[in-house]
Amino acid sequence: MKVNIKGKELELFYSMRIYLIYEQITGNTLSLKDGSYTVSVNLFYAAILASMQHANLDLNFEYDEYLDWLDTQGMDLI
Repeated sequence: MKVNIKGKELELFYSMRIYLIYEQITGNTLSLKDGSYTVSVNLFYAAILASMQHANLDLNFEYDEYLDWLDTQGMDLI
């Protein structure tokens, strides 16, 4: 999947780094048991940050900025 952030196209890259970043952000291990939308939103943010690291892109994409970006992308993105 490709997303456009700050005018840069980013191919999302699956790696263990996603889960490590998720744990750093939330302070919890990933559990999809409850199906929380917050878990999905945070996991997607972690996937974007991990993909940026993988691609060596330093876009300084803060969480509030991510939420604003997510609002403009439409509900079907996640």
